[in-house]
Amino acid sequence: MARVVGSGTTNVHAAEERFSRHRDSQHWSMQPVINGLLNWSAEMVHEDSLIVADLTEVAKYFARSWRGQVRDASAAQKRTAPGYMLFEAYLRVGR
Repeated sequence: MARVVGSGTTNVHAAEERFSRHRDSQHWSMQPVINGLLNWSAEMVHEDSLIVADLTEVAKYFARSWRGQVRDASAAQKRTAPGYMLFEAYLRVGR
């Protein structure tokens, strides 16, 4: 988002910090954006649509302070590691 609103010469890190400060503001709400995206996505889904879902984990072995634990399925020992779960869903549009 910081890259999109910038003119190409904008310091992206500074823009990201600015957005982060405003994220918790009572005057800022992502709900209109979320509702718009949800409605736009829902218009593309039909009764015979194919939706592919992927649930995967992202292990962060070298994270210094991390609350979440995941079971690293890509490791041979299937050990637990600091990390988070990631859910992605894809809709096939057209043929």
